[in-house]
Amino acid sequence: MSAPARRETIPHLPWTPTSSQPGQNKTFGMHMLLDLRDCTNPIREDTLTGWVRDLVETIGMAAYGPPLVQRFGLAQPHTAGWTLVQLIETSNITAHEMPQTRGLAVDVFSCRSFNPDDASWVCRSWFGGWVAQASVFQRG
Repeated sequence: MSAPARRETIPHLPWTPTSSQPGQNKTFGMHMLLDLRDCTNPIREDTLTGWVRDLVETIGMAAYGPPLVQRFGLAQPHTAGWTLVQLIETSNITAHEMPQTRGLAVDVFSCRSFNPDDASWVCRSWFGGWVAQASVFQRG
């Protein structure tokens, strides 16, 4: 699969690690939302499984068991598609195919910080397409 030529910069607030110091602001975790559109590479069980392994490694996380990958919601075109849930030791990664836009909606939530630009790059390198929306939030 051909990788994107460059890594995009996703607009986000500076990440502040969770603080356990009394009187300091506390955040629970970092949450990246990414929507790809017009994916040029297939979204299937095997590509989702390979992609999430690559993503977990690239952003420095540890998988907690194998991913759950299912195709369901077939009664309605807007709900049909592949869905992946990967638990990681610091929270979870989810993805859902959006066939009507040849897209993929990705969420990465972690109590440990990660580079969202690296995460976006891995998504585009596996599935192609373009980033329609991307946001990173501090949760908690």
